[in-house]
Amino acid sequence: MDAADAYGPWDIAGYQVRIEPTPRPRLIAARGGVDLRSLPEAVRRSDDMAWVRLLLDGALERRRQLRDLLERAMVTGATLSRADLGLLRADPIGRGILEGLIVRSCGLLGVPWLSEGLVELIGGSFDTLDAPLCIPHPISLEHQGVLGHWQSWMDKRFLAQPFKQLRRERYYVGEPDGPNPASSSRFVGTAVRWDQARAILTHRGWNRVTKSTAERYLSVQDVTLVVFFGGGGRRGLPDGAVTLGVVRACSGKSPNRDQAKAGSQWSRLDEVVRSECLRDLSLVASACSSQSDPLGPDEAE
Repeated sequence: MDAADAYGPWDIAGYQVRIEPTPRPRLIAARGGVDLRSLPEAVRRSDDMAWVRLLLDGALERRRQLRDLLERAMVTGATLSRADLGLLRADPIGRGILEGLIVRSCGLLGVPWLSEGLVELIGGSFDTLDAPLCIPHPISLEHQGVLGHWQSWMDKRFLAQPFKQLRRERYYVGEPDGPNPASSSRFVGTAVRWDQARAILTHRGWNRVTKSTAERYLSVQDVTLVVFFGGGGRRGLPDGAVTLGVVRACSGKSPNRDQAKAGSQWSRLDEVVRSECLRDLSLVASACSSQSDPLGPDEAE
């Protein structure tokens, strides 16, 4: 078996086996140019499959890393350079991820079908796809009055997005956050399993997650988000459960507990940052009331 090509195909037990990189890397076996519905038993039992499965694991991990990178770019407003676009174009996995997103290029919104250029919502298609390129957050699309149009477009085209963009949950400051503009008490008192809370917050980019607080530093704004926990060991709570407390925002990095409690930057945060913070806490809160994976089939990888 020649493992020089990361995606194949390879001749294994009389079949041609390859890794299909999009929309999610998976193994495909073919014979006579026809793809089979499943891997034949002879292929599954072949010793050569050990190498192929390692390559598949690598492809899945690469997809996860690229997906998380582009999701962070959407949340933070980071742009992609020409070098970034070149790398994504050259990588079948990266190309497949990018082609499932709405992007802004040269002041225009569209879906980057890289073999054809950028597909526009209204007025057909055009060929321009250049840097800087950004992945707009749905709050930005909503403010522009085009989110509903893109959602309808996605439903008609059955666009499979690598992470939630057009259908992403959005949270705005309002009555559920409580009367104090310096913090949000939207999820205060919600009992959650500590191990699930830690896993979800860590996956979402939070750190220093203890049974009293969790932090997330935002370098662009030089602000640290802090969510407080309480109730560990309190009567009436299940073993291993804690309750969510208020969430605050503090200037600088790694605040001590007194600084965290006095944090007053919440109302000054960019609304996308606030929404994403509350979305993270919503994922944590939903974990205690549902047996299903709160991250969904894609985000839970």
